[in-house]
Amino acid sequence: MDTAVKYHRSSRKWNGCTVKEAHQNLMEQWKLARAHFAKIDLPWFGLRVAEPHKDGTPHLHAFVYCPAERKEELMRICAMIARSECADELTSKKQRKARFHAKPCDPAKGSATGYIIKYISKNINGSHMPEGNAGELAVSVRAWASAWGIKQFSQSGSHRWECGDSYAERIKPMSLSMRT
Repeated sequence: MDTAVKYHRSSRKWNGCTVKEAHQNLMEQWKLARAHFAKIDLPWFGLRVAEPHKDGTPHLHAFVYCPAERKEELMRICAMIARSECADELTSKKQRKARFHAKPCDPAKGSATGYIIKYISKNINGSHMPEGNAGELAVSVRAWASAWGIKQFSQSGSHRWECGDSYAERIKPMSLSMRT
């Protein structure tokens, strides 16, 4: 998920906002998406990572779990919200994809957990990253987040469909008795 062009310092359309203000815009979009999920009772949980573009403008990477039959709905809501501000500037498929892009995890390419771990590692210390300067980049990203008061990592969502009685009802009686 990315901000509209007006939040990017490298754009001639930049509105003069700070990095923190651009990040707050992204967080408002994410808050709105979560409100939509709650309104339609769409259970989900996940983790998001904030990191800077080369010009310092923040963008988000996320992995989100939801019931398989509702994933298209979740992605549609997020795309609608991310692309609503300054929608007139999104005249091509490439521009729409730059603002918001989501896809289901392809097990042949790796797991969703592997994807998000890559971004966590990349933003903490650069360990196990193929880039030779990954450690230096991680220090820069941590300094960026600290300078602007940006929370880089956040877990959120609900495990409603995997909690309490609904989960216990699906556990075989034998495994349930072994847990006591």
